[in-house]
Amino acid sequence: MFNSAVVPGEFVTKKPIDERIPRFIKSKFVILNIPESVTEEMLKEKFKKYGPFRKKNTLNYQSKSKTGNKDGGRCFLNVKSDDVGDKVVKDLG
Repeated sequence: MFNSAVVPGEFVTKKPIDERIPRFIKSKFVILNIPESVTEEMLKEKFKKYGPFRKKNTLNYQSKSKTGNKDGGRCFLNVKSDDVGDKVVKDLG
C-alpha cells in the first residue's frame, strides 16, 4: 500500500485495483495503430455520421510520422454524449 493521506503519518488503505468499480467515459475514444495511408479526411468521413465536428464532437488525428510511433498513428475522438458513444462502440465492434 502507499500513503495517500492528507495528514502526514496517517495511512489510508485502498482496495486492490481488481476490486475497484470500473470507470470510463463512453464519449471519448482513442484509436491506435492507424496506418500512414489513412488520412484525417478519411477518418472524418467515417465518423461524420455521429454528428458534425464542432465543440463537443472533435477529432484529432496524429499521423505515424508526426507521433514517431513505429506501430502507426493515433486518433482522439470525442462525441457529444454517452448514447452516441454506445453507437460508435457498436459500429466498431
